Amino acid sequence: APVTITNTDLGGQISFAPATYLVAESAGSVTLVVRRTGGLAGNVSVGFTTDVIVPASPNRATSDDFTAVKGRLTFGFGNTSATIVVPIMRDDGIEPTESFQVKLFDAQGGATLPGPSVATVTIADLDPVVQFSGKFLGNFPQVVRTGSLATPVTVGYVATDGSAVAGSDYVLAEGTLTFKPNVAVQYIPLTIIGDNIAEGSETFTIALRNPSAPARLGPASVREFMIADNDFGGTVGFEATLYSVIEGGTVDVAIVRTGGAGTVLTVQWQAGPGSATPGVDFTPASGSVTFSPNERRKTFTISALTDAIAEEGESVDLTLSVPVGAATLGRAKTTLSIRDAPPVVEEGSRRAP
Repeated sequence: APVTITNTDLGGQISFAPATYLVAESAGSVTLVVRRTGGLAGNVSVGFTTDVIVPASPNRATSDDFTAVKGRLTFGFGNTSATIVVPIMRDDGIEPTESFQVKLFDAQGGATLPGPSVATVTIADLDPVVQFSGKFLGNFPQVVRTGSLATPVTVGYVATDGSAVAGSDYVLAEGTLTFKPNVAVQYIPLTIIGDNIAEGSETFTIALRNPSAPARLGPASVREFMIADNDFGGTVGFEATLYSVIEGGTVDVAIVRTGGAGTVLTVQWQAGPGSATPGVDFTPASGSVTFSPNERRKTFTISALTDAIAEEGESVDLTLSVPVGAATLGRAKTTLSIRDAPPVVEEGSRRAP
């Protein structure tokens, strides 16, 4: 009978098996397998290091992506495999695929390194990323997740007022979206409140927050939304180009509008610049009027203040403004002239010549 005698005194050949690895950034570590073939002798060792960075990769992993390790693997009698564990570090940023290498060197105990003696580890950012897509279903903003769809993911959302006000222009309570496994799209239940107020476009912000692990927020996790106003307040302007008042008196300044009769429209007015001084020569210096539906003419009152100074007539410009897109301005400016009160002469007195 033929008998085969195996020479167990050989160190064998040592190599990576396999020589390429793909690991998720959230995995925490990657385990590389080193095999020995062609020998079972004891006291065989090989050095390893992660100091070698992939030279040809445009996305080289750095010390922020993994923890460098260095040491020696020892094979006892009959051992044919060993492992190298490299810690992988996770951060909150979204990164492209990155790579590094682990190298075997200096085999001892009669072993050789025929290859592959270099293993390439690719770190993939496979964690779910949640953010706005920029799309809508009706008025519902779309939120998407990319990356792994294997696990359920939750993310909260909250709205913040801008020029639009919650309860008056829109309705959105704080809430949470739930992505079930293999679900990549969800919608935020936003309600826009319609009105007949000509107020121009208004904005508010919705922010995603507190995603469940291992998901994280993408760069489009905060989005400003604009409510386009489909009401139009017509054309508004001052009724006259000049208004006049005597010190101590009052004057009603009229604003008129054409078109847009079915809407509510608020018009702001502001005094200045001019030779007359607000608070000294007249009051108030600013204000607003609101046109109700079907109102065509509104007035506001300015009071001319009395002083003991004899001075020539003073004047001030009055200017109108409305929210952008709410209405068209016609005569947007007028001038208010303030004249000194006539002197008062008592009976029996003579005026100086």
